[in-house]
Amino acid sequence: MKDKRETILVVDDEASYKTAFEYLLEDKYSVLYAPTGKEAVNKIKRQNVDLVVLDIGLPDISGIDVLKQIKEYSSDIEVIMLTARSSVEAIVESIKSGANEYIVKPFVEEEILLKVKNILEKKVLKRELEYFKKKSFKDFVGEDKKIKDIFRLVDIIVDKQCNVLILGESGTGKELIAKAIHKRSKRNKKPFRIISCASLPETLVESELFGYNKGTFTGAVKNQKGKIETAAGGTVLFDDIDNLSLEIQAKLLRVVETKEITRIGASKPIKVNVRFLASSNKNLERLVSEGNFREDLFYRLNVVSIEIPPLRERKEDIPILVASFLKAYEKEDGEKKIFTQKAVEKLMEPDWYGNVRELKNFVKKICIIEKSDTIDHNNIIF
Repeated sequence: MKDKRETILVVDDEASYKTAFEYLLEDKYSVLYAPTGKEAVNKIKRQNVDLVVLDIGLPDISGIDVLKQIKEYSSDIEVIMLTARSSVEAIVESIKSGANEYIVKPFVEEEILLKVKNILEKKVLKRELEYFKKKSFKDFVGEDKKIKDIFRLVDIIVDKQCNVLILGESGTGKELIAKAIHKRSKRNKKPFRIISCASLPETLVESELFGYNKGTFTGAVKNQKGKIETAAGGTVLFDDIDNLSLEIQAKLLRVVETKEITRIGASKPIKVNVRFLASSNKNLERLVSEGNFREDLFYRLNVVSIEIPPLRERKEDIPILVASFLKAYEKEDGEKKIFTQKAVEKLMEPDWYGNVRELKNFVKKICIIEKSDTIDHNNIIF
């Protein structure tokens, strides 16, 4: 969504009002002018207009008729009606026809500025909400500015052929962001493989990643693809990549650079068309400086980095997170639970060092142990 000056169209046949509106609005907005209803409708069809300030008494056609034509053309255009004090019926009709506000002539400058500002701010908010609804990340929700910036960045990079490093404390949703990158990309029909580097036994890491050929060792009765090879055409997430040994990091570096893997016991490499994502809850730059993570691998993976803020830095998102947890709980368990406003406010008190995962588990626990359908702050004990 690009930042731009909103465009306001003033429709009034009196030149003095044209001058007044230009004086009031031109510093902050792009201002157009039309002296007749017909010209106003034509301008709206030719140019993008955010708000129309429309006089009811026009020389050619009624301002109410112009309003109706505007709303038929685009319900997204906001309208403020200008009217004389005696036009009470016209005011009622204009509101019924879709006008947002009305202003009585002669008007007070501050009133105009305030109403224009309020209407356009609401319009921007509406666009934001529609944008993020359309671009929803399903399980990853949030309206914090940092979260919205992450959503925008993901939309930019989904189909770029770049590696992505996802950073953040445990429980912030790194895996959800990785899944969102895959699902929103052109690779979404191909496999998404999560390689949990923290849970791989040291003796099996290489075979799990790269696979092996028949007869390589006892028990290798057939050729076996590694997890990277099985993700052909898709995406691989190296979760908690900081847990890999320096030796394995060196081998992984070559795979990331060449997009080739060599199975254990094989002499020839195999090309793999895979996108690489990696995640960590540690400061990898510090690990690099300490000699515990390869600098060259870090820079290969860190083409684009996404850092997810901890929940304590975006507590304003807790109400919508709780709402999403309750919706999921109702779908899974068939029970509808409601948290009162005071209950939600109480949930905003802790710092939740386990982040979204800890909050989700806590909400589910409360839903399970509390018999009442409505849960108040008194039911919440930390």
